[in-house]
Amino acid sequence: MREILFRGKRIDNGKWVYGFYGFKPNGAGVDERFVTEVTVNTSSNSVFTYFTDVLVTHETVGQYTGLDDKNGVKIFDGDIVKATQKGQTKNGVVVYREGGYFWEFETDQYGYLGEVVKRWHPEVIGNVTDNPELMEWE
Repeated sequence: MREILFRGKRIDNGKWVYGFYGFKPNGAGVDERFVTEVTVNTSSNSVFTYFTDVLVTHETVGQYTGLDDKNGVKIFDGDIVKATQKGQTKNGVVVYREGGYFWEFETDQYGYLGEVVKRWHPEVIGNVTDNPELMEWE
């Protein structure tokens, strides 16, 4: 079974947070987006689990694809990956389209992410939020 995990950039300090994703109305007609961070504290012979809702910027939210890059780094929607096969290197962005996750590269070319991971052994080199300059093909 695939691990369900999301990430988003915190509104208060701009750092990435990982956990469950949700949203709720704030009373002003706008949905607040949040990631619920899970912290486990095992000090003093007891186990305590803390759930903290952290407000995030909606545009930064991405879901874990269930696939890892060649270094064991989790690949999320919105990640930019570099893949090399037979001396050919391409950068691409991970996007969700109906039917699954795809790896878009250059202008209109794309491939199913699962196949890219199997054949090209990609490496996460950034994401569209922090590193838009890596998307040179656009």
